[in-house]
Amino acid sequence: KDNKKTLVLGESHYCWGDDNANELLNNTNFTKHVISTQALCHIHEKKENAKKKYWRIFRNTERMLFQKKYISEEEKETFWCKVSYTNLVLRYMASKNDRPTYNDYLDGWQNIKEIAEIIKPQNIVVLGLEQSKLISFNEIFNSEINKHNKIGNSTFMTSKINMKNHSISIFFVRHPSSFFAWSKWGIELNKYLD
Repeated sequence: KDNKKTLVLGESHYCWGDDNANELLNNTNFTKHVISTQALCHIHEKKENAKKKYWRIFRNTERMLFQKKYISEEEKETFWCKVSYTNLVLRYMASKNDRPTYNDYLDGWQNIKEIAEIIKPQNIVVLGLEQSKLISFNEIFNSEINKHNKIGNSTFMTSKINMKNHSISIFFVRHPSSFFAWSKWGIELNKYLD
């Protein structure tokens, strides 16, 4: 929503096997680099790399929140410059087949707790519904997770966490990288988004 601070919470970065991948991934500004080169990529870059799938997470997140398929470059720029974005998992995955461990999620939620105290978002949109992610969330925040409507094989979930001086609405959606019904998830999310 327009005047609310929102944190979009991805999952992790991956090492793509490039010669300089480890150097990039170990750079503390790597997430900023990903947003500027993938979320905020220019049209000519998209045409050159049309077959690359790594933009799907960003395009589907935009579609879900805007509730339309085609998002203008101006809308994309406004959106990604307005929200905060980070990943839950603090280390990168060595290959696309690697998955975060339960301890990765625990460490990540502890980090999110600290970030939330600093930036004070009103909303956190969590991309991904892995069981370990949900259980570790509850372990760190001790907050009930409410199940809502089922979309395909996944269930939209919400929670509320109370920080020192503010509360945060949490929204758990299916990871938007593939097989993501952005319109249905967007309709459900917008029912609850503060």
